[in-house]
Parts: sequence; structure tokens; C-alpha cells
Amino acid sequence: MALTFDGNVSAQEVADILPIGLAILNDQDELVSVNHRLRELIECFSTKFSECWLQSIHLDDYDRVATGYREAARSKRSLRIEYRTRSPNYMWHVATLSPLDNANVQCFNLGGNAGFICTIMDITPEKKAELSQRQNAQEARERKQQQERFIDMISHEIRNPLSSILHCAEDILEATHDKKSEVSVSDITEAAETISLCVAHQEKIVNDVLLFSKLDASMLTLSPRRVQPKRLLTTPLAIFRPEFRKQNIQCEFELDRSYSECEVEFVIADLDRMSQVVINLLSNAIKFTAKSENERMIKVSIGASTTKPSSYPPNVVFFGSDETALRIDATDTPQWGDDPVIYIMVAIKDTGIGITGEGQMRLFERFNQATPRTESTYGGSGLGLSLSRKLCHLHGGEIGVSSKDGQGSTFSFFFKVHQSFRASDDEDGLYGHSSIDEICSGIRATDKSLEGNHNYSSENGDEGTASRHILLVEDNDINRQIISRRLRSLGFQISEASNGQEALDIAQQSELSCILMDQDMPVMDGNSATRAIRNLERDSRRHIPILGVTANVRAEQQAEMLEAGMDGIILKPYRTSDIFERINNLIGIKVGQ
Repeated sequence: MALTFDGNVSAQEVADILPIGLAILNDQDELVSVNHRLRELIECFSTKFSECWLQSIHLDDYDRVATGYREAARSKRSLRIEYRTRSPNYMWHVATLSPLDNANVQCFNLGGNAGFICTIMDITPEKKAELSQRQNAQEARERKQQQERFIDMISHEIRNPLSSILHCAEDILEATHDKKSEVSVSDITEAAETISLCVAHQEKIVNDVLLFSKLDASMLTLSPRRVQPKRLLTTPLAIFRPEFRKQNIQCEFELDRSYSECEVEFVIADLDRMSQVVINLLSNAIKFTAKSENERMIKVSIGASTTKPSSYPPNVVFFGSDETALRIDATDTPQWGDDPVIYIMVAIKDTGIGITGEGQMRLFERFNQATPRTESTYGGSGLGLSLSRKLCHLHGGEIGVSSKDGQGSTFSFFFKVHQSFRASDDEDGLYGHSSIDEICSGIRATDKSLEGNHNYSSENGDEGTASRHILLVEDNDINRQIISRRLRSLGFQISEASNGQEALDIAQQSELSCILMDQDMPVMDGNSATRAIRNLERDSRRHIPILGVTANVRAEQQAEMLEAGMDGIILKPYRTSDIFERINNLIGIKVGQ
């Protein structure tokens, strides 16, 4: 059905009611006809269309659009192009240029060769929707990646202790059921203690995850009570005393003068939560100081301020809290009382590896560490610092760090409390200096009996029997010691490595019949080590069977291990009989052979 108009309605009037800009051009780039909407979209100050149109285009898009227009005009071809306008809050427009044939010359009074019909339309809403869609897709990808990192972290941190627990249980069962077993009472005691340590590690991971879930869901509440900060905040030093001794780390405690100047005794606070921050920071300090070849020292300082601090000590500037952090401050409710506000400050200084400026920006992101080098060298889940900062926010505080690569780090945080002047008969006394000294005394002593050599062979093994020589590659000390003992009891000769680089070095120097290769390790991971070993084998025509040992449960991760050159995979936790069967399948030996 054809569209008809009243005889009094002109073509210009029809064009002016269109929602898009419309212009008719002759072959000289001159405007023959323009509708109302196009005049709204561009300023028609000249008869030349290109002069009017191109001056409205964003500078970043100008060259692209101008080149496209000149080429279309020269070749008499169609053009469709999107661009931004030059206004401060730019808009998105799309322009189309369609050549008119000679039959249209008389119709539009072009007066010569055929020109073009041009349309311009505002597509800003569509572009905003497209941008929003891309952002949503990117956020969804990031959430998926974070979930995968979360699953990987949980799987690795939970399955590793499970392996130790399983092997220790086998030791205990063997001792109780086999009267000829050589397992002694001390071995059983050691196995039981190892199980306790592994359970404690699993409990910490589970508690951290649950705590994060509660924080994300705004379900975590504080339990304020009348406490003594100096007493409860120094308790973690006693918890870590065995670790200080084991790693030969000197510990110092300092009560800052500001603490006594503010007359801090009893306050209203949830120091259980804040002690958790101290424990997280001390754990990191020990981990990164233990590898230091220079002086090994950790210093804990506690101070106070009547005004909100911006730094403590002066070289550590606290991060600026955003609106989200300020909104979750839980210390302004009536149960905290109306006594004066005071800020408790804690600093933990170490002589460890230090952190670069770029690395400091990544520190407090969930599941991230300072740098990929930090994660690959020292391991860990990257959960503790992010959790610590959220706990500080909940207690009206903030956290900060000052560090230089290779020169140690100082982590510091503060939290808001209310002073409590009400006397109480049932309060415990303050820790005196003698009590604190007792906590820190003897830390420098080194327990040499805890040190061990990571690369050694079984005294009972036959060094000349290559078919029984197994290289065990495992970064977890407890797991490595337990698995090594179990495999030696089966008659294997065992060499040990704590990372992929050590495994590569041993593989070049020893005759091995099988390698048990862990996946997630510091310095060099299992996949990288396997690829390096396979590259070495190309010229020698050797092929050492490599059994991947991993806590990673995702199929794509296991596919990467096989692609790297591993001959098989066994998942943690596993029984000794399971891994013996897998080794037997790879190298074809039997116990007692």
C-alpha cells in the first residue's frame, strides 16, 4: 500500500518530523536540503556539509571519520560510521552516506551529477547499554576467576593436610596392628602431634573463609567488652614462640610512649578480632623473615592516639578508607558506651624480603599476593591481609604498609575503641614488663634439632638399584617427611626436593626411575619442572616416569599437567597403597623385589 500525503504537505515538512537527522548533498559537498533534527545534531554554519559535520566530531575520532568520508565521496560508495561528539559529555552518533543515482538529480534539484543522502542518528542509549553489557560480562568473568581461585586455594590448603593426616593414621594403625612394626612410641606421638597441627591448619582456613563470607554478607558483628589492649595484643607473641625459636628469629616488644601518655588501661573493644589481625601479620612476618640471610628480627610496637592517626610509625601511612569501609564501622552503637574515643595502634616490623611499591598496591586484594614472584617463591593463599583489612574497617580502623624490596617491611594498623574508667573487682591485672619479657625471652635460641637436610637417601636403600630410586618433590615439609618415611618402609631409595628447581637439578645428576611431582610449589611449579625435564630428555633418549601429585580438582588443571608431560596424576589425599600401586604401574616393581 503506497504512502500518500495531503497536497498541502511538503517533503520538507515530512523530513522535519523524522527522529533522525537527514541531509541531501550534491556532488560538491554542498547542502541542498536539511531537516530539523540534523540542525539539532550539528551546527550548520556553512553550505559545505563536511565543514559543519566534521567540526562536531571528537578529536580522537576525527581522522578516522574524515578519512572515511573523503574516500566515500571520492569513490561514490556508501559509508556507515560511528563516532563521538566533541561536547564535554560526549554523545555517540552514527552517520550513513548513500550515493544517489542520476535518476534522483532532477527530483532533488541537485543541478549536476548525483550526490548523497546523509543520515545522522543519536545512538548514545544503545552505546551505554552496550558498555554496561561489556562491563557486566567482564565483572562476571572476574567473579568466575575469583571463584576458581577460591576453589583452588581451598582445595590446595585443605587437601595438603589431609594427606599428612592420612599417612600419620596409617603409621599409628600399623604400629597397633603389626607387632613386628618398627614404629616406636615416639613415632606414634610425633604422628599424633602432626595430626593436631594439620587439623589446626584446616580449622584456620575454614574459619577464615567463614569469616570472609560473614564480612561480605555484613553478618559479622563485634562483641565489645572491657579489656586491656596491652595484655591481649601481646598474647600472640607467646603463641609464636616455638616458631621464633625454630626459625632463629629474635622478637622484640615495645610499648610506645604515646600509650602511657594517653593513659590507656581498660577499653571497650573486641580484641579477639584485633588479635586475629596481629596473628595474620606475625605469620607473614615469620614466613618472609625465615628466609633472610641477614639479621632475623621481628619487632612489635603498640601505641595510642586521641585523634584518628594517619600514620604509625611515621614511615607507615595508613590507606585511605573508602565509603564502603566507613559504612561498616561497627563501633558507634550504644553498647560501646559514651566514654572518650581513643585509637590503638599496632606495628609489626620485620627484616624479611621486603615488597616493591607496585607489589604493595596488590597486597590487600583477596587471594592476591604482592607479586607473582612472592606467590611462586613463598606460597600461601593471599587471604589473610585482605581479611585483616576488613576486620580493621569493622573496628573503625585501617591498615598500612611501608617496605622496600630486600629491606624488610613494616605493617601497621589502628582501630577505634572507647576508654573505660569504670573500676571492676574481677578484672585481671595488667601484664607487667616482666610478663612481656618472659614472652619474648629465649626467642633467639635456635633449635638445631628441627633443622633437616632436604636432599638425602635412605640408609637402607640400595644406591645402585636405579629401579627403586624415587624423587619425591613436595613443598610441604610435613607431607614430604611423612611420605618419604612411608616409601622408605616399602624399600624405595628416596631423594627429596622442595620445589621444581631442586627437582630439575637432581634429575640432571641422578639415575631416577620415577618422580612424584607436586603441582603448586614455590620457585618453580610442577608443570614447569616437568617441561624442563622433558626438554632435557630429548637428546638423551631417556624417559623418567613422572606421576603428578596434586590437590587441584578441576579437569582443566589436570589436563595442563598431562600436557606438560606427566605420565599420570594422583589426587591428594591418597593412601600409601594407592601411590605404591601407581608407582608400580609406571616402573613395574614389587615390594621385596
